[in-house]
Amino acid sequence: VGKTVVSPASHPEFSTPRGLLNFVQRLRELSDGKPIGFKLCIGRKSEFMAIIKAIRETGILPDFITVDGAEGGTGAAPAEFSNRLGTPCLEATFFVNQVLIGAGLRDKIHIISAGKTATGYDML
Repeated sequence: VGKTVVSPASHPEFSTPRGLLNFVQRLRELSDGKPIGFKLCIGRKSEFMAIIKAIRETGILPDFITVDGAEGGTGAAPAEFSNRLGTPCLEATFFVNQVLIGAGLRDKIHIISAGKTATGYDML
């Protein structure tokens, strides 16, 4: 309470897909093999595709990918950004699933979907 919290738009440990995967690998080594993954909101689909390309090139796989829907927002962003940017949860989860299937990685990487689920019809 009473402390300023800085939540930058990018992570200080990496700035590229390969950097992300190297960080995943480092965390895996430090955690004695506990499941390691990352969370993202799909904005530019090409950026997620670049991560998948890096996974295939490096062989470093996260145990899971958490897909955050655009509906969730963040306290670190202005309201006009948090409520208007990114892909809706169901569409984003479907996209990630299809890309992982196409890359032959779906059976190796779990998907966690974190976003708005209002009814039973919203579940996959």
